[in-house]
Amino acid sequence: MKVLFLDFDGVLNSDALFRANGNRYLADMLDVAAVARVNAILARTGARVVVSSTWRLGHSLEQLREVLARHGFAGEILGVTPVLRDVDEDGIAVTRDAPRGLEIQAWIDDQPEAPESFVILDDDADMVHLAPRLVRTRFAVGLDDDGVEAAVALLGAHDVDPTRDASRAQPG
Repeated sequence: MKVLFLDFDGVLNSDALFRANGNRYLADMLDVAAVARVNAILARTGARVVVSSTWRLGHSLEQLREVLARHGFAGEILGVTPVLRDVDEDGIAVTRDAPRGLEIQAWIDDQPEAPESFVILDDDADMVHLAPRLVRTRFAVGLDDDGVEAAVALLGAHDVDPTRDASRAQPG
């Protein structure tokens, strides 16, 4: 299984989207073009989505599915990453969240089988040891075509039909 860990703010919406809407931030506002780019990644790779966005804190899984569907999302959402809190040396939780990379790792560790491949789409860099799997977007523009290509490269495209390859290899 291939997994795409998905942030919303700075990936599926952006400063450009807000400016296009008169500098207004509307609840659950996503850029349909960015959602279409995620759909393209999923179609080309066969990946499934796990929401790692802070939107998972204020929305149920069903609400996340609904808002994505309203904006044209066509993929499968497996779930959300857990919310981890940093703890001090006495084991007492502190108010700030743990780095997102640790939350992603906790989701991976909780699976019966590790993903064959995964990518993280996010505009933040707090991925710790998972940074090599990050396609970092810019809040100014969100997910762009370069980000799509980088994500596909990290995930790996669908296997090519071997019968098509064989016919190309034959002389003639």
